[in-house]
Amino acid sequence: MGVDHCRCDRIRPRAVARNRTPLGLAEDLAEFAGVAPLRERPTWAHDAPEIRAWPVARLLDYSAPSGTTAVPTLVLPRQAGHASSIVDYGRDQSQMMTLRDGGLDRLFAIDWLPATDETAGWSIEGYVAVLEEAVQFLGGRVNLVGDCQGGWLAVVYAGLHPRGTRSPSAGHPLIHMPASPQSRNGLDCLPGATNSRSTGHLFVSVVVCGAGSTN
Repeated sequence: MGVDHCRCDRIRPRAVARNRTPLGLAEDLAEFAGVAPLRERPTWAHDAPEIRAWPVARLLDYSAPSGTTAVPTLVLPRQAGHASSIVDYGRDQSQMMTLRDGGLDRLFAIDWLPATDETAGWSIEGYVAVLEEAVQFLGGRVNLVGDCQGGWLAVVYAGLHPRGTRSPSAGHPLIHMPASPQSRNGLDCLPGATNSRSTGHLFVSVVVCGAGSTN
């Protein structure tokens, strides 16, 4: 097997910058080799009961003991390469607790489950259907907060089900929504978005709207 000279060229400047000796680099590699096989599933920092489940997701309740807000908030975490618990990473680093402490005390989160043979063929339509069931389960109207993949899912859902969404918020949603003084929200650039009945078509429209590519 040949040496990956490109990768070596990238590593060498960093090693020099850290003033690492050959022995130090060997110690780093030994430490990495020791922790790399540890594949324990990340855990949620705070207890949140499961109140609904699907093959691809669970719905967790982060509400305060006596929630007062009229409209619940549903958080859609990122998916690719991350466990959903990243939104509740630690006792002092929790998006969920920050939202709750900020007054959104009727608070819920989707926990995306690992893919299985049963769910290998799930499409965007399937995830939107799960989200619609979750929204209906929570009363039919929610504030949506989506991170990364959860962000574009929130945007697509809001376009298909505007009555179910009081306020969609997307953080790093992998799409770019152009803003202008005449535009009140990103969906203004999607002609007929709220009348669309095709999840796939709306997703493509969202990507194209942000000058992205669907190829």
